[in-house]
Amino acid sequence: MGLRANCYATLWSIEKKEKYTKVQMSTSKKDKATGTWETDWKGYANFVGQAHTEVAKFKEKDRVKIEEFEITNKYDKEKQVTYTYCSVFKISDPNGGATQSAPQASKSPDAAVEGAADEMPF
Repeated sequence: MGLRANCYATLWSIEKKEKYTKVQMSTSKKDKATGTWETDWKGYANFVGQAHTEVAKFKEKDRVKIEEFEITNKYDKEKQVTYTYCSVFKISDPNGGATQSAPQASKSPDAAVEGAADEMPF
């Protein structure tokens, strides 16, 4: 699937500049046949605007949700080379700012009810 809106990316290197942040990142997908994860896009992107501010909260190997981005290219006639640029404008924390923790075990339906019997609504 590659890079697309609302995808999750892993940050591999973060190089903060004055007006933007240069980030090496990748996206992956799971191969259903083998059960392994395969990289389907990797490259460098310039994080600008909100993304430039937000990426400061992350460190290498963290995952982010890419919400808004743009891919452009420029052809240099003299060198006969096309340069492709990726700019990311908006990112978010896929965990909502919280660290992931193990889910809490739910109570069994046969577990004892807490509270006094005269406090029950029925």
